[in-house]
Amino acid sequence: MKKGFISFDLLFCALPLLIMISLLLNQVSLINEAAQLQGESVQEYSKLLSIADYALKQGGALKEDQQGGQFSGSALYRPSVIDDYELSQIPSEEIRSWMGFESLHIGWDKGEGTCVYRIALRGDEVKKLYVCGK
Repeated sequence: MKKGFISFDLLFCALPLLIMISLLLNQVSLINEAAQLQGESVQEYSKLLSIADYALKQGGALKEDQQGGQFSGSALYRPSVIDDYELSQIPSEEIRSWMGFESLHIGWDKGEGTCVYRIALRGDEVKKLYVCGK
């Protein structure tokens, strides 16, 4: 009878410990998954910020020569002053594939997916330049 009592006592002590360990492992798994998803989201946002900075400071920026005229050789970039022609010449498909997005939109209107914007001068008006991707 003493052996049966010890095995029941051991069973009732070990069962809560096993349940607590399984719950702990489950929580660690959920935390790890959430951190991974958050890391991917931050990485996507950082990529969009880089593309927006490129479009604003160089890709879509108005280009002038040394005398202040239109581009004719060695260019100076006017950051935050966006030329629509230069904006249309940004190789968005190449950037999209290089950065690993399904779609990429660079323009004055908001696109699909995660979006960031930069304030830019378009002609005489201040507008938002959107960069969206997913």
